[in-house]
Amino acid sequence: VPGRPFADALPKLPLSPVGKTMDFPRVTTAPAAEVQAAEGDAVNEVDLDSDTYSVDKVTIAGQTDTSIQTLEFSDPSIDTVIMRELMKSYNQKLDYQLVYGSGASGQHRGIKTVVVSDSGNAVTFSSGGADDLLGKIYQAVSDVATNAPGYEAQTILLHPRRAAWMASHRDANGNLFQQGQLFLAAGQQNAGFVGNVAGLRVIRDSNILTNQGSSTNEDDVFLMDIEELFLAEGEQRTRVLQEVLSGTLQIRIQLYAFSAFAGGRRPKVIARISGAGLASPTFPST
Repeated sequence: VPGRPFADALPKLPLSPVGKTMDFPRVTTAPAAEVQAAEGDAVNEVDLDSDTYSVDKVTIAGQTDTSIQTLEFSDPSIDTVIMRELMKSYNQKLDYQLVYGSGASGQHRGIKTVVVSDSGNAVTFSSGGADDLLGKIYQAVSDVATNAPGYEAQTILLHPRRAAWMASHRDANGNLFQQGQLFLAAGQQNAGFVGNVAGLRVIRDSNILTNQGSSTNEDDVFLMDIEELFLAEGEQRTRVLQEVLSGTLQIRIQLYAFSAFAGGRRPKVIARISGAGLASPTFPST
């Protein structure tokens, strides 16, 4: 769906129909097997211990008022146009929240907040070309595998401008990212964007901010084991309210939906690359 590439890539769970929060189980001590030293010795026993990762259900909603005349005389009907725009705005806002929501004031707890506040993996990229950023991507992959044993990052989330910048890189050996067969390349590109990096899936998302850092011109690159992040989203609902504005012959049209995002069950499966090296790109990136 346009406007929500990250949201659409996440594993989905049904949204609980009751309560204002959703509880996700989280293992704190896992059962463990061990070698039996001798016949008849006791089997290794470690009892499961778990807790609950609880997140609030978030409401994302929008509305607009229109006159009876506009509604009845427009062709195509203006309500169709309004709903399309409200859906577009909802999708963009949900996706943005999953990345940057603060977890306060009714917001989702986005993956940046998880990294910064819950001790996820932070990698600094101060300067360099796409080949240097590639090195930071490998560092982030290593950090996830080291700090979250048993989990590996398989997904990169970045802004389209960063994907185009990486695709533009050339050095003495040719393109860093090639089209078609790979020879000396670190991944593939197509249509002007990197499609995979070091075998990692790339998600291009225009909701990644481009005004971060001290100079307000930096974007982010995230790596993650996306299978450990869960989105529970209810259906989008619409309402047409005629009575509330009936005194002026107007109608209010609303769209809303509820969702819960468990993006912080395991903070160490997420890495964020940030820094001055991700300032507004120049092309080519060499």
